[in-house]
Amino acid sequence: MWVRFVLGTAFAALGFLACSGGDDNTDKGPNGGDGGGDPNSEITAERACANYAQSRCAELNECQAYAFNTSYVDMNDCVTRFQAICNRSLTAPGTGKTPARVDECAKALKLDHCDNIKYNQPLEACKPAGTLEDGAPCGDAAQCKGRYCKRAEGSTCGVCATLGQSGAACDSDSECDNGFGCSNDRCTKICPKDATCESGQICGLQLVPDVATHKCVPKLGEGQACSKEKKCNGAAGLYCNQNTLVCTRLEYVGAGQACGLNEQTKVDTDCRTGACSDDAPHTCLADLPEGAKCDANGGAYCAVPAICANGVCKFIDATSCK
Repeated sequence: MWVRFVLGTAFAALGFLACSGGDDNTDKGPNGGDGGGDPNSEITAERACANYAQSRCAELNECQAYAFNTSYVDMNDCVTRFQAICNRSLTAPGTGKTPARVDECAKALKLDHCDNIKYNQPLEACKPAGTLEDGAPCGDAAQCKGRYCKRAEGSTCGVCATLGQSGAACDSDSECDNGFGCSNDRCTKICPKDATCESGQICGLQLVPDVATHKCVPKLGEGQACSKEKKCNGAAGLYCNQNTLVCTRLEYVGAGQACGLNEQTKVDTDCRTGACSDDAPHTCLADLPEGAKCDANGGAYCAVPAICANGVCKFIDATSCK
């Protein structure tokens, strides 16, 4: 069973992180204009969240195809869910998010061309700090001064904490500040693409160290020759076909259909908006809606952004964490 990529930090938690989108991110006036009649007018929360959702989903589709295809039916499904998350998070106590900040993030990340999210170097503009001190109840990182909401597994609420830098203790990348990843239980400096990784540093997401140069280089793309040592880019939905030894794009199938590696053809398939069952014969289990019963130890996933909390799929609602 493939491990579903959930974009690191609890599906980027309720934070920003996007790169390219199909919307021009310009506030529209009441008559369908560009809002330019009043240069001092503020963008509405609804419009800002619509811009953000468009950019976020375009980024997922382009930069992390595996996460997009296993989580969403299509672009409209993705946009609808992200817009709802955004609207809800804007009303969280102490949040550093405002409609203007959300819109600024959506605009800025259009210029990113995926590198930040692919190589774990998120932009500071998209990780606003809130007003809540460490230890305060939270549901979203943007509520916290330290820009991290630490939640126990299966819990929809947590407490504010400060993102760790070099040497700080960690259990996952989500606990480390921009430019750092969790390695051997410590926040460790991440080497960007084409940089030489020194001792005690690690390559970013979707990068691997080149044996000869020790530089961090992108994992292999579609059509490139692969092997056990030469890894295909799984986040892009690629696997190494053992018949051809070429990086090949995953095929996606629906609920109830056979999934996983076909031992005869060596073709690998995964599930659209679902997960491949652990038990043979392997079939796709559809993602569970909010309110459905779930098992955090196995079976179907809760549809993102819901998590399995006390046996039920629940959305993280920062407004309820007190």
